[in-house]
Amino acid sequence: MADLADKIIMGVDIGYGYTKMWHSTPMDTTGRAVVFPTAVSAKVTEQAFSPVNRTVIDIDGDTFICGDSAILEGRGGLIKATSDGFVGSAAYCAVLAQCCIMAGKADVLVMGLPPGMYGRKFADETIGRLREKKMCITQGATRTDIQLPGIIQYIPQGSGIFFDHIRNGHDGDYDRNVVVVDIGTYTMDMVFFVEGRYVDHSAHSLPLGVHEIYQRIKDEFYQQHQAWLKSDKAVERLLYDGTVTIAGVSYELPTDSITTAYNAQIASNIEEYVSNLPVEADIIVGGGGGMKFLMKDTLKYPITIVSMSHMSNARGYFEYGKCLKHC
Repeated sequence: MADLADKIIMGVDIGYGYTKMWHSTPMDTTGRAVVFPTAVSAKVTEQAFSPVNRTVIDIDGDTFICGDSAILEGRGGLIKATSDGFVGSAAYCAVLAQCCIMAGKADVLVMGLPPGMYGRKFADETIGRLREKKMCITQGATRTDIQLPGIIQYIPQGSGIFFDHIRNGHDGDYDRNVVVVDIGTYTMDMVFFVEGRYVDHSAHSLPLGVHEIYQRIKDEFYQQHQAWLKSDKAVERLLYDGTVTIAGVSYELPTDSITTAYNAQIASNIEEYVSNLPVEADIIVGGGGGMKFLMKDTLKYPITIVSMSHMSNARGYFEYGKCLKHC
């Protein structure tokens, strides 16, 4: 296959919690990271007291704002990335347009689909829908039409972690039997590669993303303190510091029992998955933002966690994009 090292490549992981992108530029072919919340609002507020140079995304005449702006300014509620039909929708395209404007003109775009959703027919149909959309972005007085890259391809989510692992110092693992564990915001996906080949029927997804930890902590916090934790950042302060301050009042909440119970669930499901594979696994590779909560000493099997695990799918899509045939 022809190497596209001279092409501008985007690897985009539109996750339920955050969108991660790894993209190259003419001056930086190794790639760089972009992260923003996968938050989309279909209603744009009017500018009030504070002047706002807002980025407004137009998809077939419908306007959206994305990321932090949607969380702070969106009215009428956010469009949930977990909803049925989100992939390929106008809101989904708004997130993709945001990535395109951040990366600039690109030649190759690789994205992922959840293993249970992935199929060549569905992927091709989704790409066709994306290409039919008319996308533009307005930033202040500047309006820019969005042109999607000439090459677009979907691969199963979790595969990005495999390619990230292989292309970053572990070429020898390509010919081994590799389990990939991807812990995201809402789901835990497990996929299997045998000598570099993705095994379709071995893919497995569970609703065991880190949202489980966050929600349990929010519920426990309310039960103890009768106050709501509204943001995941507040939850993370409790996880890492043991305290959080709300309106000048400091609160404490032990979280060890919650993370321990969560890890027991993760360990049990990995063991069950490995035991049900059609052939023996040689190595387990882990990625996804949830890996930061994984207690490796609770696992029966050793797991190799990729560096920058929250970016691993996007970075792996980028690596895969380097090797696509030029069309």
